[in-house]
Amino acid sequence: MKKIIGRWSCMLIAVCMCFCVLVACGGGEDGKETVNGALETTADGEATAFSTVRKKDYDEYAFNIMYFAGQDGLEKDFVAEGLTGEVLNDRVFKKNQVVTQTYNIVLKLETMTTDELYPFIRNNSLVGDSPYDVYGINRNGISLCYEGYFLDLTMLDDIDMTKEWWDQKWINSMTVNDSLFSLVGDFSIGSLQSLSCLCFNKDLFDDRQLEHPYAAVRAGEWTYEKMLEYVKDATQDLDDNNKYNEDDFYGLAGWGTEASYALFYGSGFSFARTGETGDLEISYNMDTLTQVYDYIHRIWNVEKNYRNDTGDSSQHSYPWDIFKADRSLFLDTTLLKIGLFLSDMESEYGVIPSPKLNTDQTDYSSYSSYTIPMTCVAVNTSDPQRTGNIIEAFCTASYDMVTPDIFSIVTKLQNVNDPDSAEMVDIIIRTKMFDPAHWYVLSGYTNFCRAMLKTGSTNISSYLKGYTKPAPAEIENINKLYKESQSKNQNK
Repeated sequence: MKKIIGRWSCMLIAVCMCFCVLVACGGGEDGKETVNGALETTADGEATAFSTVRKKDYDEYAFNIMYFAGQDGLEKDFVAEGLTGEVLNDRVFKKNQVVTQTYNIVLKLETMTTDELYPFIRNNSLVGDSPYDVYGINRNGISLCYEGYFLDLTMLDDIDMTKEWWDQKWINSMTVNDSLFSLVGDFSIGSLQSLSCLCFNKDLFDDRQLEHPYAAVRAGEWTYEKMLEYVKDATQDLDDNNKYNEDDFYGLAGWGTEASYALFYGSGFSFARTGETGDLEISYNMDTLTQVYDYIHRIWNVEKNYRNDTGDSSQHSYPWDIFKADRSLFLDTTLLKIGLFLSDMESEYGVIPSPKLNTDQTDYSSYSSYTIPMTCVAVNTSDPQRTGNIIEAFCTASYDMVTPDIFSIVTKLQNVNDPDSAEMVDIIIRTKMFDPAHWYVLSGYTNFCRAMLKTGSTNISSYLKGYTKPAPAEIENINKLYKESQSKNQNK
């Protein structure tokens, strides 16, 4: 099958061709503070993201990255020993070479379990040591951001937070009093792959004469109501045993109650935000919340369209197996899990974003797993501006050279002729959303949809009433610690 050729692929070809020039020609007169022209433009004559970053020779500086361990494939953000023919490996290898050659640095990535990493960061901060330039932490380490262990990244001149290679939704949601202690963006391809989406079985759709949802997505009409039209009355008791089990047919299959986040946050709903004073605050519309939850409750519990497995890790492939066996119209999954579980699927499938609440909702909204790596810098790093310069270089090079092939990376297939799904994946990775209440693990709010759907309850007010005191107290403490952390940064 032919590979999809477009703006992104042309950019990749140009960058890879220019890489050869870069390696052959080297730097300027003395190799320092020079702007290397090799990556200036794409094949279409457009300036590359990488060309916008300040260039400098760092004399073989060892740039050390520490990630949390245990999440599928995150080490592949930076680890690639050579060209193997595997799409992600080869793009990362070339990206690493462009940056390390241009900046004359040595790249190294290590991992620790979160149980080891977070005490490690705290202990090193106390003794004034910073053995790593960048830390990749997940939500379990979010308190490190407001407890004063990380640098305010708005202080780093070379990081341009207005650009599309840094996630604008993260910046808008997680900035507190004009300070930001973590970033999400193309620096980590893992953060792009850990996004929720839906797959639909094209063969089943064709057999039932159902229209593929691509046109509805493009028209902004892919909504909860539209999805209900597809899955309504889809569930069938195939074995006639008067109960629904793994051998029956479903409108939608997904992984445990954790999958509820994908549909719920497809609405773009958020329990918390940064208020006019710059502080975090709990702020939401109860009518909107009720409307969103009612739709999700209908899909899951009322019309029994959803096959919700137990969440038992020993049955991790369970919902994907149902989908691959042509016994579910839709699959609630993440981009990363598509390549892990569906690469051998015989039936044709497509990829689309989670549905919106209604057509008034401006953008689609992709839920991001709380296990994605957030990019952070230790508050006592030896040279903050050097760190920021190299971070921006890796992020822009990834945006130019790796992200354009995100669809092939997701499916683990080169030369896939599915431009519709490729277009949808691009929509998914650029419409991420982040609810601060979810990310700061506020009591009651962080797991609202998961807890409510698990019990089948519809009494939202009763549920939230139990958290009227602890959650505001937690917000107050977070704001207090952020102010202290900001003061610490300003005195550096």
